[in-house]
Amino acid sequence: MITNALPNDYVVLDLETTGISWARDTIIEIGAVKVVNRQPVATFQQLVNPMRRLNPFITSLTGITPQMLEPAPTLDEVLPQFLDWCGDNVLIGHNIVRFDIKFIDIASQRMLHRVVPNRIIDTLQMSRELFPAERHHRLADLIQRFDIADIEEHRALSDAQQTRMCFEWMRDWQDRRTTMPAHDALSVTTMGAMDIVSDDAVNVRNDTAHDNVTSVDNAATTGESSTPAALPVRLNAGAPAPDFTLPAAQPDGSESTITLSSVLAEGKRVILYFYPAAMTPGCTTEACDFRDNLARLTALGYTVLGVSKDPLPKLHRFIERDHLTFPLLSDPDFTVHQQYAAYGERKLYGKVHVGSIRSTFAIEPNGTITLARYNVRAKGHVDSLMKQLG
Repeated sequence: MITNALPNDYVVLDLETTGISWARDTIIEIGAVKVVNRQPVATFQQLVNPMRRLNPFITSLTGITPQMLEPAPTLDEVLPQFLDWCGDNVLIGHNIVRFDIKFIDIASQRMLHRVVPNRIIDTLQMSRELFPAERHHRLADLIQRFDIADIEEHRALSDAQQTRMCFEWMRDWQDRRTTMPAHDALSVTTMGAMDIVSDDAVNVRNDTAHDNVTSVDNAATTGESSTPAALPVRLNAGAPAPDFTLPAAQPDGSESTITLSSVLAEGKRVILYFYPAAMTPGCTTEACDFRDNLARLTALGYTVLGVSKDPLPKLHRFIERDHLTFPLLSDPDFTVHQQYAAYGERKLYGKVHVGSIRSTFAIEPNGTITLARYNVRAKGHVDSLMKQLG
């Protein structure tokens, strides 16, 4: 059954180490994000002197050099401070059960004669159980799949920050499961097999080990078909813009209904852009670039409308957090996405996924599309668009 077992207050942690063996290797960096009421409020970042030679491969992977570690404090100094900073919060990490907490428990047993008693959520296991048809569940896969970032940086704090965003993305995904359309953002094979995180999602560890992993109530399934619908044909310049009506979150905090033909009838040009998910880094970059160029676009006669699958409450939070100055429209069933072919196949790590495609259209008052761009990159897209629009 659906539950509210996932915590609002927690700490997300990540470690960089001298190797992958928690029995032989040791910690060289701790990074963590403290979250209160689902908002990050503090960070912890500390390099740790391992008192041993650093493998050159680790330097090539992380960018951490022996010279950086030489003046750093030892783990005996850092770990007690870190555990005190964490308090009794739930600990979240990617592969935390089989990696991070093993390193921490071994050091804690040596120094404090006990393992860490905190409850644990493993986002690796969470992803496997929510999306069992996906083959890969590395952090690098998730941040691309959820449009959080392009690459995993392999530094403790940045990886912890990305893990937090993945956790919140999956949490939001679960929260909207009862109204979610088929083929929403992930692979077409995922949908028929997805489960809902149950009360077991937050692991309550026993007194001896962290071997009880986040689990899922496998009885609840979506019942949705895993067969993809026919993908829409892309629009080109010169084509008529499909009309639509969608609910919108306004910059002043109000809500309205926006019909494209009504906006065009006022003699306005429209920049209509589709983005995968509100408040993710890439989509934030793109939205803020539109915000910062809005005066120039307005001078050219354009009204900017952003469209995503997100519900209105999340769009309001996005507008408020980033001081956005244009409406954000909610298209939860991808109807308008499909009209504009901003929904379809995209490749990530060599795999084909079906979901939202980052796309932008310029539309004249007569309803003609004068510019259509698909699969745009968030960073630099608006600058390129402005050059083309003049």
